[in-house]
Amino acid sequence: MEGPPRLTAGAVREIWELPDGPGTIQPVLQVADLRAVTTKNPVGHQSERYRMLLSDGVHSQQSMLSTNHNHLVKTGALRQGSIVHLQDITCNT
Repeated sequence: MEGPPRLTAGAVREIWELPDGPGTIQPVLQVADLRAVTTKNPVGHQSERYRMLLSDGVHSQQSMLSTNHNHLVKTGALRQGSIVHLQDITCNT
């Protein structure tokens, strides 16, 4: 029987060091916290977003879930404690 997925050691530090723009790392991380936030776009429309605290087991990093993945939170597929394998990362400072 397999154990739980292994988190990618050092991934958060590597993400911290990425320049703005797309990253190529595809780490396995744990969702340490997940909260709904309301954001406004430049024309004043509000949208619901989710702020996640992602952990590699040592360090953690705040991130925003892409709005086209909100359904994962609403269906319960993504929640606090979930293990995620990130496929795309875009860094913004």
